[in-house]
Amino acid sequence: MKIAVSQLDFAIGDITGNIEKILCEYNKVCNSCDIVVFTEMCVTGYPPRDLLLQHSFIEKATKSLEKIYNVTKNTDCALVFGAPVIEGDFLYNAGIVAYKGKQIFSKFKSLLPQYDVFDDRHYFFEGKEDADTFMLKGKKIGMLICEDAWEDVEVIYFRKPTTRMIEEKPDIILNIAGSPYYRGKHKKRIELFSKIASDAKAHFIYTNQTGANDDMLFDGQSLFFNNKGELTYKFPAFTETTNIIDIENQPILKDYEHDEMDVMLKGLCSGLRKYMKRSGHKKLLIGISGGIDSSLVAAIACKAIGAENVTGIAMPSEFSTEHSKNDAIRLCQNLEMKLDFVSINEIFEVFNSKLANLFKGFSFDIAEENLQARIRGSILMTYSNKFGNLLLTTGNKSEISVGYCTLYGDMCGGLNPIGDLFKTEVYELSKYINKDKEIIPQNIINKEPSAELRKDQKDSDSLPDYNILDAILRFYVEKHYNAEEIIKEGYDGNIVKKIIRLVDTSEYKRKQSAIILKVSERSFGQGWRMPVSKYVDKT
Repeated sequence: MKIAVSQLDFAIGDITGNIEKILCEYNKVCNSCDIVVFTEMCVTGYPPRDLLLQHSFIEKATKSLEKIYNVTKNTDCALVFGAPVIEGDFLYNAGIVAYKGKQIFSKFKSLLPQYDVFDDRHYFFEGKEDADTFMLKGKKIGMLICEDAWEDVEVIYFRKPTTRMIEEKPDIILNIAGSPYYRGKHKKRIELFSKIASDAKAHFIYTNQTGANDDMLFDGQSLFFNNKGELTYKFPAFTETTNIIDIENQPILKDYEHDEMDVMLKGLCSGLRKYMKRSGHKKLLIGISGGIDSSLVAAIACKAIGAENVTGIAMPSEFSTEHSKNDAIRLCQNLEMKLDFVSINEIFEVFNSKLANLFKGFSFDIAEENLQARIRGSILMTYSNKFGNLLLTTGNKSEISVGYCTLYGDMCGGLNPIGDLFKTEVYELSKYINKDKEIIPQNIINKEPSAELRKDQKDSDSLPDYNILDAILRFYVEKHYNAEEIIKEGYDGNIVKKIIRLVDTSEYKRKQSAIILKVSERSFGQGWRMPVSKYVDKT
């Protein structure tokens, strides 16, 4: 049996466009295979969220299914796809098999995740515990919908669709998925799916969507395992493609390389491109400081959409160093992107003179530091309004965690490509970008980081070394450790408590931040649901 796996990018809400894409891809390969497999909720795009509450949206999706059934009328090839389905008074996340002009099988998703970015129980009803397999051309084929294959992995579920399916002894298992990317997830998938294939003694095909929707990146990286659990085929990351797999004639994939930095970079570029396309933007704007964060964002932007579509604005003040100005120039020369300079000295002086009476008797402090950031934010937003460029904000996860950022200043922007990268990861990715030639000037990577909002300022004046800070933040933000648990890991108690206080008291800033592209298991996005006004221990 030959099965075509179609790993595509489906736009949320574009039912007409998604159906056309499904039909077009099916027609390309249907005469060369027995089944074409698409992904979870491909008809509507995934995840459609509150669009599922609109009756007209569900009605349009339901009516569109006839087009899919019709395309299979005159072929001998089945089509497997995902769509929302109403049965009785309930809405289900369904996997459907179309063959010879009609639906021959449907399966409703059993495990509805309610953690991190997932909110399936808010929209869907649990699938019934009924038939999990169907017969086609002498093969018993089972279907799992994304999370159904993850029973007891991320959370403990009462229902066990994978265990139940194995008992039915299928020849082939199809897992149609809309599985978001995060760093390290690919390895988990391989280990899990290999075990399922081995336990079931069945060929296992994992079909995952690619592209991005808002903050969620979908890496594709679809997989095929033989009935011994051996990996025989891996699809590329963040690439739309359809490939035909002859399940009885697939050599074992030996010593394949998986470069996580390369995949993450592709994901950030994909997320940026998709966000721009679906929000209607053609060009980007970045505030260039000569520091590592804005340099990395500029490199990602130029790689994603071309340097000719990216503009940088450097806004030096009296506290900006000459090396930062020169580094900014060198960076933009390396990237071949446009760079304009707008000094904020005179604007800053005007603000100070107008505020002099109000601030009489007070010395220069964080208010004046943040004023510089807000002047820069106003310049960037005004340019964005004038020319329509999407402004990217450049704060990293370390800064966003502890509030080392200014509301309506450096937090201005519509999208943040690096907001889920800790500072140490910013350096890691910057060095990776430079692996073949210098793109980000080495001086930017080597120099001690500084916001340059006062004379001789360094990040280390108010924050611990980033290696220590990021380690503590990983425990607190991503692993949910409390102070005592982190201290037991060997970290100074006073530093740990200070960092936790900073994280807790900065929640109001994060609630007003730009959309952050998610690349970790725990990002400051849709899955982060901390209260703003919770009790904070000041001891």
